[in-house]
Amino acid sequence: MDNLYLNCFTQPNDFLIYDKAYDIAGFREKSQFDFISNQGVKFYWATVIFFRKTYENKIFFDLVQHIQENWRHYKRVFQIEKNLYRNDFVFSIAIHIMNGYQEGSFSHAMPGKLFYTTDKDICYAFDNESVLFLLEKEKYVGEYTLSRWKNNSIHVMNKFSYNRCIDKVING
Repeated sequence: MDNLYLNCFTQPNDFLIYDKAYDIAGFREKSQFDFISNQGVKFYWATVIFFRKTYENKIFFDLVQHIQENWRHYKRVFQIEKNLYRNDFVFSIAIHIMNGYQEGSFSHAMPGKLFYTTDKDICYAFDNESVLFLLEKEKYVGEYTLSRWKNNSIHVMNKFSYNRCIDKVING
């Protein structure tokens, strides 16, 4: 819902990804998105990436495929306790390996900020320039606050509610 990502094409780096994201509700615990596990591998958001077709990025995507195909092994090695498979975990591990198992410079930050809603929030409606959300209240499970976001791209984790909105648009 904005043109922020056009900036990717005018900068010099070959691989961009977000390492931080912001919950639009503003109050929820987000430390789960700092590291993929207690072992300290930095969390990267595979939601939006930019890459150029380079030899190094070919190696990266081959590595991503290898990690996906051998997920049980990598999950144990990096001591990921959650049973949930996330592309974010796979990309984070691959970036960690590409950096030589340490902080490094393989990836660079995407432009702007990545905003998100959780699976507890409801995407209620959208059009070409805004999205209407029902955000779960802080201490009132099952109660919601209405929030409209205009001209911002937002990662919606509740795919069921998002798909209902898409169906409404398609079916009129």
